[in-house]
Amino acid sequence: MFHCRFSSKKFIFLASFLCTWCWSNTLYSQDKLIEKQLVDQFHSKSNKLATDLVYLQTSKDIYETEEDLWFKGYILNSKYLSPSSQDKILYVQLINDITNQPVSEEKYEIVNGFVDGHIYLDQSLKQGNYTIHAYSVNAVNSISNDFQAMRKIKILKNISNNTSSKIRRNDSIQFDLFPEGGYLISGIASYVAFKATDSKDFPVKVLGTIFENDLPILDFKSEHAGMGRFMFTPDITKKYVIKLSEPLSQTRLNMPDIKPSGQTLQLLSNTNKELEFKVSKSSSSQEKIYLRIQMNGTVFLIVHAKLANEIIIKIPLDDLPRGIAEITLFDKNIKPLAERLVFVNQDQKLHITATLDKSVYATREKAILKIKTTDQYNKPVVGHLGLSISDKIYTNNHGSKTIESHYLLSSKLKGKLYNPTYYFDSVNQDRKKALDLLLSTQGWRRYLWAETNLDTQLISKKQLFINDNIGGRIVSKRRRKKHAIIPKAHAVMAFSGNKEGEKELVLTDSLGRFNITPRHLRIADHSYLYVKGLNDPEREFKLSIGDYRFNNINKWRMTTKKHYPIFENSLPSSKKTKAFNLKPSVNQLNEVNVKGKVKKTFRDKYLSTLNDLIAGRGSYSDYVCDYNILNCSNHITGRPPVVGEVLKERQKGFLVNIVYAKRKYSESELLEKFNLVMIKGYYGKKEFYQPKHEEDTARKDPFPDTRNTLVWKPDVITNKNGDASIEFFCSDLNTIFIGNIQGVGDRGLIGSKRFKFVVKNLE
Repeated sequence: MFHCRFSSKKFIFLASFLCTWCWSNTLYSQDKLIEKQLVDQFHSKSNKLATDLVYLQTSKDIYETEEDLWFKGYILNSKYLSPSSQDKILYVQLINDITNQPVSEEKYEIVNGFVDGHIYLDQSLKQGNYTIHAYSVNAVNSISNDFQAMRKIKILKNISNNTSSKIRRNDSIQFDLFPEGGYLISGIASYVAFKATDSKDFPVKVLGTIFENDLPILDFKSEHAGMGRFMFTPDITKKYVIKLSEPLSQTRLNMPDIKPSGQTLQLLSNTNKELEFKVSKSSSSQEKIYLRIQMNGTVFLIVHAKLANEIIIKIPLDDLPRGIAEITLFDKNIKPLAERLVFVNQDQKLHITATLDKSVYATREKAILKIKTTDQYNKPVVGHLGLSISDKIYTNNHGSKTIESHYLLSSKLKGKLYNPTYYFDSVNQDRKKALDLLLSTQGWRRYLWAETNLDTQLISKKQLFINDNIGGRIVSKRRRKKHAIIPKAHAVMAFSGNKEGEKELVLTDSLGRFNITPRHLRIADHSYLYVKGLNDPEREFKLSIGDYRFNNINKWRMTTKKHYPIFENSLPSSKKTKAFNLKPSVNQLNEVNVKGKVKKTFRDKYLSTLNDLIAGRGSYSDYVCDYNILNCSNHITGRPPVVGEVLKERQKGFLVNIVYAKRKYSESELLEKFNLVMIKGYYGKKEFYQPKHEEDTARKDPFPDTRNTLVWKPDVITNKNGDASIEFFCSDLNTIFIGNIQGVGDRGLIGSKRFKFVVKNLE
């Protein structure tokens, strides 16, 4: 047996060690418990509101009537910016900005998170500004009540009608102050950001002075887009006011309220590797603090430390994605003390390079474009890209948003943003500093993933008003008694009007209910889907199906806030475009008038066939009695009529002679007669036309090539080496062409790239 003796001194030492060890373990357990609570309480809210976000890329900004508007839809998960597979249908409207009414409403199939679509712009459309709206089930049920899945375009009868108007400003000014971290604490130096705008949310340059007890102590001025900041040490015993000298104003503005004590959170640096913060407090007593870092509803890191007077905390950025990070300071009781928004990993993007084999091309010359997609470490990334190349005069002079500005800013911050693409253009050397100013002002308490905003959204979360499935039911044509037996299960047939089209049997439940799914719309082959109830020899049934999704969308649209970025005129004003000159060998006609009779036809060939079937056999609906009267009210049967024979028909109480002819039935009459329901399927697909000008015949061809859009490819996918190659032919236009590439890659990387080249007539 082993024995051991302890002296009194040794025992005291051991007891002290065990006590310290247990106390440290207790503190460690408490830290872990608090960290878990900070994570769980946040994720429980954010996971309920994780949805999809929709972005639209168009082939250009300005269109002419009688051409196609080409677009690509991106449906990405809001947390990870990866293609979503939740929804199968994208509902797209083209809205007239003046009337606020849709001029086009169509459904498009979502394939693995992407949509390739187009809208034909009819000649009847009026010139003006229009907005494309896009909806999917999980996108409209978003964490924000603000709708942003839009793209503004302009539609003209002719591009020569395009003019640019200067923005009308006014003298009003809204000046707001935003203390870093949320509050001013007496005796602690803090940054105070400010933002000045007019009533239309356009930025205003300002100069101002801070007065302490009526004595000037500090001058300040705006740095970017009406925004700026200054360092300030407040004293709660003194009075502070601000006076603006530009624009000149007699108004004296008060500083935000000053707290006598508390904690502040100040960003010291933001590099590619880490964030550095200083946490300060007004008293020197030691206390435990926690710093939580979350992005897009996911907590990435929690730091805990002991704070006496001030402390420097460094946060590594290795595991954080690109975008807005919210850093929140908590005390030991999990009470939020301060918060700060920071944009991290700006260079962690889908880097897209576009290389042409020339910078200047001859008209109709073949061009080769090589595309490469990489990450920030220059490693290849597989990218799903949309590519457009169009004449520069079809570019909106007021600017347009990109996939980066949409997903990384517009969809994350409440309210309207001024020129958000500025912060993602590498040409702007101050873009990172300007972006931090934006988050210190526009983002102050306006970050959608902030916990306080999540609480509000959970309370006001709306019910879904659209669904990818259409509900239907088989109902009896006769009234059933109150306690009649529930009808047994039945089936309906879903099929295409095309003779070679697919058919599918859809079973109902015991109440006769069934669903038409996105898979059934694919059967329609971009036309109409027909649903027919199968005959029951014992009972007569009819179908009840109502597709009210666009009606529901329009009701929702009228009551929902819509925010679109504000773009100021950053390019030269549009000039009248010179008319395209034809070659001398081409005979040009001054005017051509085409006349003809308008023949009314059915929208679908299948219904036209049914109409001919009914009209060709009078016994189906029409009959002639023994007195040669068509559909005689005194006789319920008779012989079938013959097309071309003279019959009698009662009209307004009198019998008149008529020549019997085939009747044209309306769509509703045909559907009722054959017990059918017609559902509009996906909008028809169309291939973008790209001619191939052979070298030996291109110059001899007298027919002009007036294409202003040379390339539209919404499905460019780079290989495992990040490479893709595109060949195209230039048109006869002598102009500068703008190329626009946008897309998404692995691990939520998104990026965009613009390039340009010249086409000249070298003859």
